[in-house]
Amino acid sequence: MLCSSGLRFTARIGGVPADVFVVVGFELTETLSSPFRLTLDLASYNPDLVLTDLLEQPTELTVWQDRTPRRRFAGVVAEASRGDSGHRRSRYQVIVKPPWWRLELVHACRMFQAQATDTILRGLLAERGVTRTRFDLRRPPAVREYCVQYRESDLAFVHRLAAEEGWHYRIDATDGRPALVIADHHGNAPHLAPAPYNAHTGGSIRQPAVFQFHHHRRVRATSVVLQDYTFKKPRLYPVACANRRRSSPTG
Repeated sequence: MLCSSGLRFTARIGGVPADVFVVVGFELTETLSSPFRLTLDLASYNPDLVLTDLLEQPTELTVWQDRTPRRRFAGVVAEASRGDSGHRRSRYQVIVKPPWWRLELVHACRMFQAQATDTILRGLLAERGVTRTRFDLRRPPAVREYCVQYRESDLAFVHRLAAEEGWHYRIDATDGRPALVIADHHGNAPHLAPAPYNAHTGGSIRQPAVFQFHHHRRVRATSVVLQDYTFKKPRLYPVACANRRRSSPTG
């Protein structure tokens, strides 16, 4: 059923028929350099669905407006739970993540020698079956003389190397098939259309609007000092310093 704003939400989970689940609500958390997390609250007339059959199933949430699909979120079921049952329907909840979230589950110890960072990451992702990847790099990555992954998850290793290079990663689903994009710039990132700020929303509105805004400030370091040591030249004391100018209260 369409609401007055024309919005409707549908969810498909694997081979489960489309009419088994009804979307009651959802919450999506999506940030740069982190797997998104989609929490789907569902209702079904079937109280006996096997939860393990839902795990690892491809899932797609579609946002409709005026019978036109506006956006799709695709991933796999990482968690599934059953809630209360009423007179007719039972509540279910599934947590959906991108397929490459499984990198969190794999821990390894390995070393790489004389390889560029993108070469290391390409090989690791291909080894783990993450084939839909795209590197959008404007600067050639440096060759690492020696690089070690020691007792950290594959995802933490990818995150660390990307952070050291100044890269970020995100999901690109413009063609309907989510791909992992690793980039060193934001030039090709999707752009949102301007949206008004409306702090007093009520009822249903048909246009996107910002309804919450928080201003936050915190203390941070203003200088960084890096020191190193080489056994080949023990008297050498390499050090590098960088200072950040303190911004004004309004800046």
